[in-house]
This record gives sequence, C-alpha cells and structure tokens, in this order.
Amino acid sequence: MTKGFSYISVQTINACPNEQVFTTDMSNAGIVEGRKNSDFNRKRITFGTYSLAYADTTNEMNSRAVPAITLYESNEEDRHYFMSLNSSERLHARKWVQMHIMELFENLLYDFATG
Repeated sequence: MTKGFSYISVQTINACPNEQVFTTDMSNAGIVEGRKNSDFNRKRITFGTYSLAYADTTNEMNSRAVPAITLYESNEEDRHYFMSLNSSERLHARKWVQMHIMELFENLLYDFATG
C-alpha cells in the first residue's frame, strides 16, 4: 500500500496543468509521458477505498468478486489496481463496486464467529 500511495501522489501532482510550465494546455504527465489530461467525468474510486473487484471472468458459477483495497488507476481507461484482501497481491480490474466499510467489519466478525 505504501508503494501505491507514493505512486498515486506523484500521478495526481503531475496530472493537472499548471502555470509554471511553458504551456497551460498540457500537464507535466502529458509533456513527459504523452498522457491525456485528466477526464473528471469518468467513474473513479479513491485510494484506500474498500471495494469488490471483479478480476477473473469465467463461465462458471464461482464468485468473481474479490474483496480489495483500491490502490491507483492504471494507464488503461477505467481500469484500476487493487490490493486483494484474500492474498495481499495486486489485482488489475476494470469492473468494481465501492463498498461501505461497515460491511467489511460485519464480514470479518462473522468469519471470526463461525471459524
């Protein structure tokens, strides 16, 4: 999570145009990396948010939703990186649902009570 926070901090600072560069139409990330300016009309999720990420698409009845914590956006449109709460590994998902933190605690308490 520390790496994710550092990455999102630098990405956010460089994402918006500012007055200190030679053009106010492009951001620092646009000049150096060739990225487009941020589109704030897209669906986004903030760092550290508890969510369900739909990682693997299969044609079976198994659950595809993985409980995760949001890390940062990827380069692709509407895709994000998440940290899985099951395995602590990084996931890359396009579909996700933001959950309330209370549901996380309810599920953890239920697991402790039954397990």
